[in-house]
Amino acid sequence: MLKKIIAEDADKVLYETDNEEEILCKFTEDVVDSRGHVKGTVKNKASINGAIAAHIFKLLAGYHVPTCLKNQKSAKELLLKKAEVIPVLISVTNETTDDGITTPEFRYDLLTNGSKKIITAEEIVASEIMIQEEFADMRRLALKINVVLDNFFRRRKFELLGFSVQFGYINGKIAVCSPFSLDSFELKDTESRTKFKTSFFLSHIDNAVELYDQIYNQIMF
Repeated sequence: MLKKIIAEDADKVLYETDNEEEILCKFTEDVVDSRGHVKGTVKNKASINGAIAAHIFKLLAGYHVPTCLKNQKSAKELLLKKAEVIPVLISVTNETTDDGITTPEFRYDLLTNGSKKIITAEEIVASEIMIQEEFADMRRLALKINVVLDNFFRRRKFELLGFSVQFGYINGKIAVCSPFSLDSFELKDTESRTKFKTSFFLSHIDNAVELYDQIYNQIMF
C-alpha cells in the first residue's frame, strides 16, 4: 500500500516509505501541459521513463556523479535515498553559435510552494540557500552531467538541446535528487531534425505511444 505523497509533478509522484531514509518514485502515464493540466495518457510511458531514469542514474554514477538512486523497485518505480532537497531547479540549454561552437547556458528557478521564480546565482548565495562553495560544486556537477549526457545522446543520434535537474544533500554531500526521464530533456534527432520535448508530445498526443517507443528504442538499444 502506498503511503503519504511527498511531492508530485508532471511525470512522477514521490511517496514516503517504511524506511525514513528512503522515498519511492512512481512514474505516471500522464502527459501534462506547462500549466499542470493533464492532456492525456500514454500507455507504457511510466515504464519507459522508469527504465530511462534508472539507466541515466547508473550512467552518471559511472562518471562519479553522486545520485539518489538506491535501486529500481519495479518497471515504473525507483527507490531513492532521501535527500535534503535544494529548492532550485537548474535548466541547462546548449546554445550553438553560427561558428558551430556549443555553449551551455544556465537558468535557475527558485521553487517555493508549488511555484517557481527565476533567480540569479548571486541571489542563491545571498539568500543563504547555500554557500558559494556549495553552489560552485552544484554548478560543476551540472556541467559534468551536461557533458556526459551530450556524449551519451550523440552516440544515439540525438542532440541534447537542454535538460532540467535538481540537487540535494545526501549525507552532507551534493547529489542529483531528481530522476531524469524523457520529460526532463529536449532532444533533436540528428537525422530527421525533429525536436522532442513535452510540447511536441502534446501536439502529437494521438501517436504519442509510438513516439515514446521510438525514442526509447533509439536510446536504450
